[in-house]
Amino acid sequence: MHNRILTILLSLTLLFTFTSCGGDEPAGEADLEALAETLLADAAFTDDLARIDDDTVAMLYGIEDAVEQYVYIGSGATPEEIALFAFADEAAAEAGFALAQMRIADQKDAFSDYNAWEMPKLDDAVVKQYGTYVVLCVSGDGRAEVILEETLG
Repeated sequence: MHNRILTILLSLTLLFTFTSCGGDEPAGEADLEALAETLLADAAFTDDLARIDDDTVAMLYGIEDAVEQYVYIGSGATPEEIALFAFADEAAAEAGFALAQMRIADQKDAFSDYNAWEMPKLDDAVVKQYGTYVVLCVSGDGRAEVILEETLG
């Protein structure tokens, strides 16, 4: 009987140990819409950002399998934008992360000759994966990264 209790306790200890190690997993479900609103209000943007529809997101990013997405872009005079994606699993998020990185590379190509003074924003762009979430934010300062880390990190 004593060995059986010890076995159960060890099993529970292992279970709690493995389930508490989340790595880059976000803590619970994130409210991406609220996060987008916080970024719009608190991060430094010089452009007026507007939400774009799913077809435009697919055209700009190549992402068509997100289960939730909030993407805001500016007028085109600046590279400023916010893109928040939730995916069904980490494998899909990894693919989405690669596409978000490609979006920044494309923007760097576009802005290297056009409004080149905007390049520091692209150089400092936040592109990260947090478990099943992928975020991209191009703004004028580091506040966006702080907001994202506090919410998803």
